[in-house]
This record gives sequence, C-alpha cells and structure tokens, in this order.
Amino acid sequence: MSSAAGYKGQFFRRPKLAGVSPTRAESKAATRERILSVAHELFTTQRVVDVSLDHVAQAAGYTKGAVYSNFSSKTDLLFSVLERYLTDVGGDYQQLTVTAPLDELGTVIGARAGESEDGALGYFRLLTAVWVEAVHDEEFAQRFVAIRRAHRRRVADAIRARAADAEVELSCDADDLAAGLVAMSIAAMLESLIDPEVSSEDVHRVMVDLVTAGVLATGQAAT
Repeated sequence: MSSAAGYKGQFFRRPKLAGVSPTRAESKAATRERILSVAHELFTTQRVVDVSLDHVAQAAGYTKGAVYSNFSSKTDLLFSVLERYLTDVGGDYQQLTVTAPLDELGTVIGARAGESEDGALGYFRLLTAVWVEAVHDEEFAQRFVAIRRAHRRRVADAIRARAADAEVELSCDADDLAAGLVAMSIAAMLESLIDPEVSSEDVHRVMVDLVTAGVLATGQAAT
C-alpha cells in the first residue's frame, strides 16, 4: 500500500448534497487530508531529506501557507503521515484480530500482510529512515515513541478483546505480547524489503498461528 496507490485508507466523510457548500471545518479537513495524501506519496517514494514543504504544497495544489496552517513543520507533517497510516491501516489488523475465526487467524492476518508487501513497502522504507533518525535525535524520538506506543496499545486492546471473547485467560501481559507481535511484523516486512525470498504473508501466518496456539494452550491450562 506507487505506495500511495495501494494505500487503503478508510476515511468516512459526510456525503455532499448538491448545491450545498462545504463548511469551513469541512474545507479545512479536506485540505488537511489532501496534504497528508500527497505527503504520504512523496515521503514513501523519495528520501525524506529530498522532500520539502514547498514540494508538498506544489504537488497538492496549495500554497506553502496552506500547508503551514495545518502543520507546524516538515517534522510535524512527517509524523502526521506516520500516525495516519498506523491508525488507519493498523486498524485493519486490529479488526481482523477481533473478528477472524481463531482457526483462520494466521491465514487472514498473513493475507493482509501480503497486501502490504505488494504495495506498501515504501512506508517501511520511510519507517526505517525515521527510526534511524530517532536513534540519533532524542527530541525527534519523543513523538515517534508516542506514536509507536499508541499503536501497541491498540494492538494490546484488540488482543484483550479477543481473549475475552474466546473466554481465554492470558498467561502473559497483553502489552508485552503486542510489543512482540509488532516487532516481529516490522522485522518480517523489513526482511522482505531486501530479500525477495522472504514472504511476509507466510511469516505472518506462521507467527500468528504459533502465538495463537500458545496462547490457547497456556490459557486453557490456566483455567
């Protein structure tokens, strides 16, 4: 999920009625969404250092002032792109975790990862670049850490919800389990970036099947 073409954002907007002008808030939201979409494409297809707010404004069809009215800096825009992706696409995985049949969970999650592998590797190239910068810049890292923690909390909440639905008592902390799953997922995607023999779909399927089996076995033993 070029990477923007495969990006499956799910944004719900109020339907427009013929002859009804959008409100100021709706216009501002549409402008922000357009800027984010363009920035996502630029950041995931070019080096971060080569993308400027001038480039984003020109590609989006706005003035630089319009960009600054929505984002305080290039860094703010960059993190907003990352946060948008994790909230939206990450939400797909969380929804599948809660709703997919347990005996098909690995297959379903793997298939979703395969979609990402086919079209969204630009995002993981971007993620790698941001991670490197965060390692060397403590201030830069603070917001990145906040975004990552929020993502892991949502994954942990999905795990807790699924365990409760299956009436399984977790034998480990859901937050630790979420952190491990997220880390393994990222590692699989990064491996597939450089090695075509690595299938993130297969890796995710095996990983989720093993974790699910382990959780069910230890959970049943605990009850």
